[in-house]
Amino acid sequence: MSDDEEVFYRNSGSIGLAGPLLMVVVGFGVGGIMAAIYGYAIFYCPLIYINGIGTVLLGTLTGWFVGKAAKLGKVRNAGYASIIGIVVGVGCWYVSWVAWLHALSDQEALVTAPRDIFAVADALAEIGPWSIFGVTPTGILLYLVWFIEAAIIIGGCAFVVTNSLRSLPFCETCQRWMPPPKYFGRFEMIDPDEWGRVVADLVKQDFTQLTTLKPATESTTPYLVIELNGCQGCHDLQTLSLRAVAESRDSRGNLDRTEKKIVENLLISRETLDDLQAHLTRVIEEAQGPTPVENSLESGEATPADTP
Repeated sequence: MSDDEEVFYRNSGSIGLAGPLLMVVVGFGVGGIMAAIYGYAIFYCPLIYINGIGTVLLGTLTGWFVGKAAKLGKVRNAGYASIIGIVVGVGCWYVSWVAWLHALSDQEALVTAPRDIFAVADALAEIGPWSIFGVTPTGILLYLVWFIEAAIIIGGCAFVVTNSLRSLPFCETCQRWMPPPKYFGRFEMIDPDEWGRVVADLVKQDFTQLTTLKPATESTTPYLVIELNGCQGCHDLQTLSLRAVAESRDSRGNLDRTEKKIVENLLISRETLDDLQAHLTRVIEEAQGPTPVENSLESGEATPADTP
């Protein structure tokens, strides 16, 4: 297994016909509605912080819906999906301007032509349509604010769409996405200086290092989490991922978690998947269950799980 394509999972790059169409329809449909609401909201809301949050939400939520549409349409090309994400993001940014100008005109003018929108923007840049902390941004400063807003909406949409398709494998045989991986942890950290050797061993299908891992205590940080996944249909596609997780608490006691990918979607055999899962489950049970990690490292829990 000398070729990376034979060692780690890579999506096929397939796009299909229905997937892109579904992404565009969902993106412009749902995103357009949210953009119109956003345009009115930032006009009537005097709190700049709330408006900033709204900008981020518009981009990321639109990207989330487009990403869901991509998965439903079985789009396995993250690059292509990101292009659609950019296009949809631009569309949302455009609709938000139409809505904002409509609110600015007391619902008397509906400016939809791009040339007219840019003309109005030029005129507004000379006088400044709003103020913050007693300062009225005009000219280059106002254009910079608008540019940042556009970058957040468009970039956020594209980023979320792309990220949603990068890590989850797709079984080409069964023509369906793999289920979320099963998480096993906490385990004692491997010396970062040894990560290279561990990865080399895993690529050679030598899993000795994983079978000798010991459960970590609740206070141990950083620690390791092992992710196992397998197609529940044909059983022809199985993957293994290994992550290092560090936890800390801020001055308010809020938990802050960061993770580092050591190995992602290493292809393994079904026999290896079953053996590792049985071994890790046994180790955790014998240790009376080390403190579970949040499943997906965000919301659920990393516990012994049913066979993928």
